[in-house]
Amino acid sequence: MLRAFLLTLLTTFATVAHADEPATGSTETSLKIGSPAPPLDIEHWLSDANGKFEPVTEFEPGKVYVLEFWATWCGPCVKGIPHLAEVQSKYADQGVMVIGVSREDLDTVNAFLDREVRTSTDHPATDAEANPQTYGQLTSAYCLATDPDASTHDTYFRAAGQAGIPCAFIVGKDAKIEWVGHPSKMDDVIEQVLSDSWDRDAYIVKFNVGVLSNKLSAVTRAAIKNGDHGQMLELREKLNQIDMGEAYAPTVEEHVRKLTTIIDLHDRMEDPEGTIAKLQAGDLDGMEVTMLANRLQKHAREGEAFSPELARALADFRQKQAATSTVGKSKAIWLEDSGDLYYLAGDLKSAIEVTKKSVAECDTLVAELQAEEGVEDKDKTTARLVYRRKSTMRQLKRYEKEKAEADEQQEAG
Repeated sequence: MLRAFLLTLLTTFATVAHADEPATGSTETSLKIGSPAPPLDIEHWLSDANGKFEPVTEFEPGKVYVLEFWATWCGPCVKGIPHLAEVQSKYADQGVMVIGVSREDLDTVNAFLDREVRTSTDHPATDAEANPQTYGQLTSAYCLATDPDASTHDTYFRAAGQAGIPCAFIVGKDAKIEWVGHPSKMDDVIEQVLSDSWDRDAYIVKFNVGVLSNKLSAVTRAAIKNGDHGQMLELREKLNQIDMGEAYAPTVEEHVRKLTTIIDLHDRMEDPEGTIAKLQAGDLDGMEVTMLANRLQKHAREGEAFSPELARALADFRQKQAATSTVGKSKAIWLEDSGDLYYLAGDLKSAIEVTKKSVAECDTLVAELQAEEGVEDKDKTTARLVYRRKSTMRQLKRYEKEKAEADEQQEAG
């Protein structure tokens, strides 16, 4: 599986590296910055910006188009509707046409359009004219469409290798793709495209670095999730062999570092004596200790083998961190973590002792917070601390119960 994935990925690398060349064939990233914008094949047009525009299939030279992919179930998409309306209103006289495209069925979209607009600080309701009462009224400011056969989705969103919505495409005056990204970041780009100051060539590199990063993230996650040490070593070797040029090298190196971190973590778990020595010598930083503790706890939860001696060494380290911490919340977390690690090491007495300290630290933090005035989000912070205390208390009761049972068995024996 990894070999096939690598082959596909490495083939794509070659495509990305030459993204300024015309796209050929139907590949995952066949639509690039500078590619001619494919014709629109939209089944249902639902609004026309209050009569300003007619449905389009081809892009008119000299005009600028914003094509946004969205869905009724997507919270960020719905939240961004007022922004699209503002963009259309601001730039309509300059030849900008905003088109929102869903791939849901017509009934679903129409049902959404009949819903009342959520009242929020983003667009508080004051009167019906300034704040439309339904999403149908709100989206009437620009062109809205739905394309249930997903043909437009495939020729744009999928062809450009995009993964999340909302996602906007800007089609420039020469009917080519100028920009792809989150709609909240497109205003400055529209201004530059309209004023002919947009640097498409510079953005090509930036965009393709993002595409490359997404692909590398996917293949790296797959290798890590599979958990095969040999496969991760193979992937790292493959990535180290890639020569993408100066613009893309940092992205490849970033993912090599991620893999190296996981590989090193595996090696440390396999060599508990060596890891304990490094831990006691201070050769591991806080992040490395956190990742190591998380991995050991994960092994314990999933029934995989782990070293009790390493668990104890990590517990000791965490307790020392808590003792020197000046941040109460961190101290409470590290003490709780230390208690869990002592528990995994089979030391119930120490687990109970440090977990009680964690509970006490939570109590102190809550009391101090309640005594302070003018604290931002005081109630939310207090609620989170109370929740943590309850969670820690559950652990403490479990440790105490197991300790009592162990003591009874010892006395009976």
